[in-house]
Amino acid sequence: PKGATVRIAAPFMKVFRDGSRGLRIDNPNEISVISSGKANGEGSERQLLLEAKNAGNQLVKTQKYLSAMEAYIGGLRSAEVVPTILSNRSQAYAMLGDWGRSLADAAASLTIRPANKKTWGRYQNAMEKLLGGDQQNESIINHVMPFEVDAQANEADTKGKDLLGLKNDGNTAFQKQKYAEAAKLYTSALVSFGETERALLSNWALCCLYSGAHLDVVAVAAASLRIRPEAKAVVRLAKAIYSLGQAEMCVKILEQTDKALFEGTPATKERDELLKDAKATMKLFQSDDKHFSSRDLGKHKHLPRWIGNIETFDAGSKGRGVRATTDLKAGELVLLEPPLASASRDSFEKAKESLYTINKLSIEDASHSFLVKQSCFDLNERLSYHKLWTVFLMAQILVPSHV
Repeated sequence: PKGATVRIAAPFMKVFRDGSRGLRIDNPNEISVISSGKANGEGSERQLLLEAKNAGNQLVKTQKYLSAMEAYIGGLRSAEVVPTILSNRSQAYAMLGDWGRSLADAAASLTIRPANKKTWGRYQNAMEKLLGGDQQNESIINHVMPFEVDAQANEADTKGKDLLGLKNDGNTAFQKQKYAEAAKLYTSALVSFGETERALLSNWALCCLYSGAHLDVVAVAAASLRIRPEAKAVVRLAKAIYSLGQAEMCVKILEQTDKALFEGTPATKERDELLKDAKATMKLFQSDDKHFSSRDLGKHKHLPRWIGNIETFDAGSKGRGVRATTDLKAGELVLLEPPLASASRDSFEKAKESLYTINKLSIEDASHSFLVKQSCFDLNERLSYHKLWTVFLMAQILVPSHV
């Protein structure tokens, strides 16, 4: 219908015979309707969010994770009330001197609504209070982990109230300088009525996890947990932290998160396996001897990105290089990094298909197929050698690169 929002995986610009311009779509599967139209009011906002959630979920079922990610992000960009409540709660915590929660809430709000200047001010203020201007300090991650649950308002104060009603009550309490009460009312509003936004964020984090965008997973899963704690989001966050080489932090997240959150959920088994593997990895990498065999590494279901005694440097006219920071022994492990794709030397001679993508992205996802075309080989040339490609993606920890 007119006014609908659609997503096209690989749009092809075309000039028609009458001189007008348009888009050509050869595959119907590459277009999806995100929302049926734009309307005003909180009810219509809920409808847009639900439509985006359903569209994204359908794309996930067909393993089109990048397209699903776009659907979730598009839906979240229509949200106004929940990011406003997160921003307001950030300010309430700031007035209470709880800068960790203030930072986490501001970051969560910006993940949903990245262009809000007031929230950026609150984010920067909390960063400065926590780190004293040293915003590269990795300890910042400690302030956004789901170790403690935010207190909610009494049931008597929330009974019969909808999302906007609780938001307004929180604003009133804030104006009266009752900051703790305001924070509780905002929390009740998020827990009771922010489920769709929370699910969109958690599903977005899942797509990032499949895509290997682990820094984005940290940002998005942490934002989801600021609305309401949930087992799957905790596991996704822990997996991303682990994949970034922080096995100790992964263990800390899983052990300090309330176990009651996992009771009766499918995430319990996944949590236990990840915790066991992360502890084994900690023990392995805490050893002074870094001469690991493939058998040692093969015992681990998940291996983190890990950089040993090497560093990058400016090699002048030759570009950038990698050099050792200490004397390296023969067989010493210097780098663990998953490749984008790999190809076997023998397979080029014995099989038509010799390229293997490491992640689970579907080749039918046009945006991913474009990436493969740009970075990998033409299999028809039957090359007699192989290469491993590694893509290093840099993104800020608290606010994802998509914003």
